Amino acid sequence: MYKGGLIAKRAISSRQPLGIGQGREKRLRSVQVVDIQVYISFKLNDINKAVIKLNEDLKRIENWSESHTITLNPNKTKYLVFGTKKFLRELSDKDINIHLKGTRIDRVAEARNLGVIMDEKLRFHKHYINIVKNCYYRLKILYRFRDDIDVDLRIKLCESLVLSKLNYADAVTGPRLLSTTKRFIQQVQNACARYCFNIPSKEHVTPFINNAKILKMDYRRQLHFATLLFGIVCQNTYLINYNGQMNLIQHTILVRLTIYF
Repeated sequence: MYKGGLIAKRAISSRQPLGIGQGREKRLRSVQVVDIQVYISFKLNDINKAVIKLNEDLKRIENWSESHTITLNPNKTKYLVFGTKKFLRELSDKDINIHLKGTRIDRVAEARNLGVIMDEKLRFHKHYINIVKNCYYRLKILYRFRDDIDVDLRIKLCESLVLSKLNYADAVTGPRLLSTTKRFIQQVQNACARYCFNIPSKEHVTPFINNAKILKMDYRRQLHFATLLFGIVCQNTYLINYNGQMNLIQHTILVRLTIYF
């Protein structure tokens, strides 16, 4: 049986003063938790157990937040179920009751996570449709001064302002993309090639891209994915223990607030 995934997103989304005692001093520190995500994997037959476990986790988060004077916002809390088309179809007739602070959480078909729109089937089609539109808009602006710059600068502008939008998180989304989505992404690079090399509309862009030694988008995603795997396996970017749990090596740069319940 296919294992599905269930995520409760944005459990905490507010800022409250937190009293911290230190000797005779007592300071008030403003703590803001922007995004809390809870994941759980389950089979279709174990949906009831998964819901119970998730509600227990949310209850622990609720108790922890109350003890630290942090306010939860159930209205901004949603849950999303990942799975195959068959899995989601069989799950549609089941009543999933997930609640937080006595309020039932609504189910959504998609949610934004670190700038990536995640859908139930993890195909990311809508995410890339929005990015492709933005890329064409940026390329349209670049056309205004194409004749005033050389080819090398055109390539750098397209790489930094247009194609960089498609490079973001492509190591994660690439293996799950549909052929239609891949075609839309490649058409953006083709349009950039026509902009850079003044390619007529009836000529193919592949020879120009190959002569410039530029990787096509599909090969770029494979390169980025291989680079990610190389960092995991050879450079110990992540530590994987024998229980199959993956732990990120902590660094000295504080980019997010980490809280353990």
